[in-house]
Order: sequence, then structure tokens, then C-alpha cells
Amino acid sequence: MLIAGALAVLGSFLPWITATAAFVGTLSRNGFDGGGDGIFTAALGIVIALLGIALLARSGRARTARIGAAVCAIVLGWVAATDIGSVNDRLKGLDSAVSGSVGTGLIVIAFAAALTVIGAVVPVQKGR
Repeated sequence: MLIAGALAVLGSFLPWITATAAFVGTLSRNGFDGGGDGIFTAALGIVIALLGIALLARSGRARTARIGAAVCAIVLGWVAATDIGSVNDRLKGLDSAVSGSVGTGLIVIAFAAALTVIGAVVPVQKGR
């Protein structure tokens, strides 16, 4: 979960949409451009990482950390899916001379959401 949280924060800074046009070049936008959802996904990533640290440190109740992480993962996955759909809608409206794609940032955030679910479900091995 700690790695998933770090990936969610990293994905917030990576490109979310990339478009290439002749004479203009390649343009990309990340989650923070224009006050986007990157602020929200980075905050969720920090919360997921803190919950992962709490599980590793065995502080508090493990069930609370796991449920909290699962809720964060669901919200993070929903934001990623919604934004991927939004990017695809924008790409459909582009001129035929412009090519574009969903950026790596959204893919990393969706992967972080899936990894968080795995981390919330798989039990931590206790020391011997």
C-alpha cells in the first residue's frame, strides 16, 4: 500500500493527456494543470501511503486501515476511470490532423488503485 500511495502521487504529476499536431508539436497536461483532479489523487495517494505505514508499524487497528485503504482505492479508481473517459471524449473531438492518447499518469493512478485493493485484502505476514 505504501508503494501504491507513492504511485498515485507520482501519477498525479505525470501527463494525463498527450496530443501531437503538425507545426505545433506535442502538448501534454498533467493532473495539476488548471486545478485538475491531480490535487485530489495526490491527496488520496498520501492517505493510502499513511495507511500502509500504519499497517506496517502495526499501530491502531488493522481492520480500520484496510477499510480506509479500500475506500480510498475505490475513490481513486473512480477518479481515474472518469478522467480516462473524459480524455477519450476530448480526443474524439479533435481534428483528424491531431493525434492524442491517454497519458501515462492516469494509467499509473488506475494501477495504484488496483494495487491498493490488493494491499488492503492480502494479510501482512507477522514476524516469527
